[in-house]
Amino acid sequence: MGPSCVKRVGFDVADSGNDKCATVASHGFLATHVDEWKAREDELLKSAGRVHAIARQLGASIDYDSIGVGAFAGAHFQALNRSG
Repeated sequence: MGPSCVKRVGFDVADSGNDKCATVASHGFLATHVDEWKAREDELLKSAGRVHAIARQLGASIDYDSIGVGAFAGAHFQALNRSG
């Protein structure tokens, strides 16, 4: 019997230094996809677009840290949702 809960993509955004961006997709309690990448400071929109595409492909919602850099990602997610 598979998971019956919602699908989510957790996004930890990074934009400078040694930190990496990361996502973990889950269906209920089950992690289904993991992704990690190094993004430059000027690639926040590109990273947010990447996460949005994953979420759309999986039919999942996005959970992200909305403080600091993540707040900008949230605004970009909203714009992507409005555009289709």
